[in-house]
Amino acid sequence: MIYDYDLIVIGGGITGSGVLRDAALRGLHTLLVEKGDFASGTSSKSGKLVHGGLRYLQEAHLKMVFDSCSERRHLWTTVAPHLVQPIPFFFPFYKHSKNPKWLVTIGLFVYDMLSLFRNIQNFKTVSSKELEEKLPILNKTGYTGGLSYWDCACLDSRLVIDTLKSAKKAGAECRNYTRVEQIHLLPCGISVQVRDLIQGKVYSITTKTVVNAAGVWADDILKMAGVPERFNLQITSGIHLLFSNQRFPLKHAIILEAVKDQRPLYVVPWKEYVLVGTTDRFYHGDKDHIVIEKEDVEYLLETINYYFPSLQLAQTDIQSAFAGIRPLIGSNQGIAESKISRDYEIQWDRNGILSITGGKLTTYRLMAKKAVDRLILEFFRDRKLRSCQTLSPISGGDLTPRLSQELHQSYPMIDSAQIRLLLSRYGSNARSILEMIRTFPSKAKWISPDIHLMWAEIDYFIEEEWAVTLCDILMRRSTIFFKHPHISLALLDRIAAYAGEKANWEDSTKAAFMKEYLAYEDQIYH
Repeated sequence: MIYDYDLIVIGGGITGSGVLRDAALRGLHTLLVEKGDFASGTSSKSGKLVHGGLRYLQEAHLKMVFDSCSERRHLWTTVAPHLVQPIPFFFPFYKHSKNPKWLVTIGLFVYDMLSLFRNIQNFKTVSSKELEEKLPILNKTGYTGGLSYWDCACLDSRLVIDTLKSAKKAGAECRNYTRVEQIHLLPCGISVQVRDLIQGKVYSITTKTVVNAAGVWADDILKMAGVPERFNLQITSGIHLLFSNQRFPLKHAIILEAVKDQRPLYVVPWKEYVLVGTTDRFYHGDKDHIVIEKEDVEYLLETINYYFPSLQLAQTDIQSAFAGIRPLIGSNQGIAESKISRDYEIQWDRNGILSITGGKLTTYRLMAKKAVDRLILEFFRDRKLRSCQTLSPISGGDLTPRLSQELHQSYPMIDSAQIRLLLSRYGSNARSILEMIRTFPSKAKWISPDIHLMWAEIDYFIEEEWAVTLCDILMRRSTIFFKHPHISLALLDRIAAYAGEKANWEDSTKAAFMKEYLAYEDQIYH
């Protein structure tokens, strides 16, 4: 039988994008379909960290921590050095701390050991004087000492987009707003019926295999395909709050124990903002419409105001907030949310459906490798395919020591601060945006004096990064929604008019996209 594709990947989050890139680089003819926008689910709602999983040492998940530390290094040094940035974390201890300093010291030694002592820097003890200098607004009452260690930060949605761009360069196809409606198992192969949600067209595609990387929807896909074995996923929700650093003047990342239940919370400076998260509790609501609950907001505020009493932060100080849900493996009834494994699991069906879910942002490349290894072993062992090629830079990641200098020399007419900003967002792909600006200098202007996004970047999102809607542009290709959620209606209309002209939106389409964006604004809890 002749198939349209060797492989169809269902799910355009970080796991699906990793599988697509790996499979394409090995030589498989591959398509990815996503019912929403790429990274519109869990993969844009994370804590923006690429970390080794320090807290998983408590549950003795040593292999997961080892893999996470190894993958963190790969992402930071080779795969996505333009996106993954090292940051130091401070860990203060108090008389009431659940985990004493001596115990965490042992844990951090094991953490560095599992990274083969190749972390950015090894952990160290923090004196009272150093903590006072680094975190002057931190509550010192009952303070018994501190430690510091290193992890990494990364804008999750950009990691997905650049991974997909890398897959496209290798020959893969990517389609967002394409919903799977039926899966038929054929005597030899699989037929997948999909609906183009923008055009409204329904069509069927044949493939030899399917990778189900639908995250929290993975069991739904298995049910649709008639596969009896399920993951029996537990789903937990987590929210993050964002504050202006004028209201929350924190210059260094810190890990704290929540007042209510001693869970670890991260507080991380994010340029002009501070990100606080996350909550962790079982979720049983609509997976497509996650609501930010008052109880979760109060849970985070209680802890922040305890450790930073001089701030007295209130709900009205929240700049923006976002909520996501995570798939956790197994029907672990009676086990606390924080105790369930964050590891991943792979299942395969003899008819050609391989499913992968669970895991972490940090380990997405390794998860994809394991999934494609199994896929080839079970269904393509007769093909001469290349070995795994993903220990190489994704799109934008091929940085060189002289790149910044070369761009400044090549584009002397463009402000050096703008070049540095583009490099920090797009890595070597900044050159594409700079070429647009060379041709149309007016596109170098900011969309507003306080929002540093250039008009050329909107062009780039539409032309090169599959941006279809206003939400795609402002929520996932950029961080406007999170950092400037309540932009004026006049500016929103101006952005929509500009994008609509570029993408040929009709007036009704533009109005619908504006309405959709404003609806997301209304979901922010105050």
